[in-house]
Amino acid sequence: MLPLLLLSLALGVPFEDVEHRFHLDLPSTWSFTPQPGDSFGATFHRDQDGIFANATVRVMPFDLAVPLDVLVNRIAAASDAEPGFRLIERKASTVAGYPSVHRRYLALVNGDPRLPKLVDQQILMVGRTGFVVHGEALAAAFPTFERDILHMSATFVPGAGRAQGQDAARRPLTPEDLLGRWHTKGHTLVLSAGGAITLDGEHGRYRLEDGTLLATFGTRTKVYQVDLRAGGLELTGEQFASGKVFTRKTGKAKRSSKASSI
Repeated sequence: MLPLLLLSLALGVPFEDVEHRFHLDLPSTWSFTPQPGDSFGATFHRDQDGIFANATVRVMPFDLAVPLDVLVNRIAAASDAEPGFRLIERKASTVAGYPSVHRRYLALVNGDPRLPKLVDQQILMVGRTGFVVHGEALAAAFPTFERDILHMSATFVPGAGRAQGQDAARRPLTPEDLLGRWHTKGHTLVLSAGGAITLDGEHGRYRLEDGTLLATFGTRTKVYQVDLRAGGLELTGEQFASGKVFTRKTGKAKRSSKASSI
């Protein structure tokens, strides 16, 4: 099984952070798994017949430009304290034309000596923003995912992000902002005041947490990052890994007097 998986590198799907801070090619076998309330980057996951791996991109803004070696030492200080830590490699590299440091190390999952994991990191500074492209899997399974993880690092490109001060000026999203019937090519989304959601004919319940839409259909909850941009509502995550922009079709839904807030 492992040699067959190793030979197949899935074609990448363009993924762009909703804050426009970076983009990369996400292998189609991976899924974007946004975490509620996490505004510090993005998390990705792949599960193949019970063999799984995780990847993250961490975005760290600073008030002043920080030397790359200082950033690397800060990241290393956290990882070096993990149980079973053993550094395998640390070397100078480049990502998207920017100087970076490539680190690879072993550590124990929850301190369990039966569960060593292998971690691969690219760390870089762009202006006053630090980035860490991080991939990990159990050491025995890491070769299954190595090409995917290296592909994400190789295609990573930092973006301009939002203009300085723009986030502070933006009003936080509220459920009222999302109400109504939305559509894009091949997809229809309806969000009602009482917390009901219909997505492509599937009915469920939803709630909004810190800019993240959590939609529950039956026993499964799907997590989407949500962003209102000029003329549309963008969902990123699950089946919309690279982002999908919906436009409002009939205006906001009317609030029922019996509807409960979410």
